[in-house]
Amino acid sequence: MKRPSILLLITFLFGIFIVLALHIAAPKKENHKHAGFEREFAPEGFIQAIDTLDLGRHGYYFAGVDSTRVFLANRSAVGYILEINTENLQDTTYHIIQANSLKYKALDIKVNPPYFFLMDGIMPFIYRGNTTDWEAKFYINNVYFNSALPLSDSSFALIGINSLKSDIYKLTHGQNQIEKFPELLEAQGGDGIFSTDGTLYYDQKTQQLVFLYYYRNQFICTDTNLQLKYRGTTIDTISRAKIKVDKISSENSLTMSAPALKVNNRASIYNNLLFNNSNLLAANEDSDRFEKASVIDAYDLSEGDYRYSFYIPLHEEKKIKAFKVVEDHILLALYDHDLVRYHLHPSLDKPSTKKIDDQIAERLTYMPEHNNKFFYKTITNNSSKTQKYPDVSHGG
Repeated sequence: MKRPSILLLITFLFGIFIVLALHIAAPKKENHKHAGFEREFAPEGFIQAIDTLDLGRHGYYFAGVDSTRVFLANRSAVGYILEINTENLQDTTYHIIQANSLKYKALDIKVNPPYFFLMDGIMPFIYRGNTTDWEAKFYINNVYFNSALPLSDSSFALIGINSLKSDIYKLTHGQNQIEKFPELLEAQGGDGIFSTDGTLYYDQKTQQLVFLYYYRNQFICTDTNLQLKYRGTTIDTISRAKIKVDKISSENSLTMSAPALKVNNRASIYNNLLFNNSNLLAANEDSDRFEKASVIDAYDLSEGDYRYSFYIPLHEEKKIKAFKVVEDHILLALYDHDLVRYHLHPSLDKPSTKKIDDQIAERLTYMPEHNNKFFYKTITNNSSKTQKYPDVSHGG
């Protein structure tokens, strides 16, 4: 009777060995191969889900925020803005933007109360309106750009391409010429477009502008006059963009000839902190955990120092599409068709020489509005009805 049992045990162990061998021999993902750095993670419980709102459709993106509201626009329902109270995710209102005979090709909507902006760098134009009536009126044209970010009610930071090189510009209403800052973005490998690709972020509280590169471990920080404050680096080791570019001479254009290694996915700025969603696995991270969450690295924008890291978890088995850190230590995350509100523990806001665990332990406090429990519980907002929005046809 013992012999069959021994054979079964040997077969079982052999099966485990085969699975482990296949796992070890499996080729690593490209973003797992550059783990020459480590992360210092905030303790479990640093981020806690509070509410969830079913948006009813895909395609939403963050158009703007203020102290108590977030404004979402939608790529497939252009002209509609969903306003949501960030204190509960239950008070929602959608607005219809009025813009007579507006034709667009790459429309982007930004809301910076009390104003909102309709921007298209291909047509090109910028329309402006007031959030009291949501009526957009022509504001600026004849300036081509790839992306634009309002710095005030009358000035914008732009990313544009000139002579196969991306540059940052400042556009101010009422001025005849735009200001160009060609020294800010630094090209690599003879390519001035893909190697300088990235996104602009603006912190209204500190009036700092950050440009985060997609394909290297760098970001730049400027003031609102686009004067360079410093060049910062993220904690990974990819200092040069890993891209391959071919030139199409007949069209005087460049094309990416192979998939590039993306270093930084997206970011948000709040209270002088840069929260960066990195795409690279660290040496002290578990690869399975990394793949089942979105890792966020926080940097102090005073001098660009790394502070700590944490994970935004999956929601219904999906990673985030976008996120925004707002007032009162709230992080808003957009998934496929849901908006989730998370609470971030406030103990890591200010620079400190103490270890992260010590900071958390010293500042554990109860929250009376949540039954005297420190950590928020996950609450599904079942009372909120799914919003339905009519489709808006393309303007041409």
